[in-house]
Amino acid sequence: QGHPGVTEDTVLLAFAAALVPVADRVYVAVLPHPRGNLANITALWKKSRQGLSGEISTLSQGRHILPAVSGIAGMASILLYEAWLVGLPVLSMQPGCQWNSLRRFAFLDGIAYADTRERIPAAVATWVAHCGEQSLPHLRPELTLHAAASKNIADMLVQFLSRPTTHARIRR
Repeated sequence: QGHPGVTEDTVLLAFAAALVPVADRVYVAVLPHPRGNLANITALWKKSRQGLSGEISTLSQGRHILPAVSGIAGMASILLYEAWLVGLPVLSMQPGCQWNSLRRFAFLDGIAYADTRERIPAAVATWVAHCGEQSLPHLRPELTLHAAASKNIADMLVQFLSRPTTHARIRR
């Protein structure tokens, strides 16, 4: 397992640098990871912002920001996936990522994706262009797969727990 290889330090610095040419048109709300260190991310934002307008957001749930933004950028997170499901422009930056499970964002239709630091500026430019489109977000068809997820899991648990108990022994 170990470390995924991609870090906030690398991504936020490259992201901010790629936004400098459009600094007059963007406002960045940085959402720290819920388990992240607020002081560290604040210091990183101050170091990387290069004249960009923005702030550190202290929302308890990242998804609460979705109605107020033109797009979401990050590495790999549930928030990026949720934004994609509701049709917001999404940018996933994963330079040096060593976990295949995180690379799934590279294969989702319509996501701007960068797997190297060198590709971040082009991915940011694509993402900014999509964020500037004045169309309403469109719900992705994949959203219907999740609509009843909690109920489906609860139903499966009830079925599992109501089965007759059997014991099995697995030989090694």
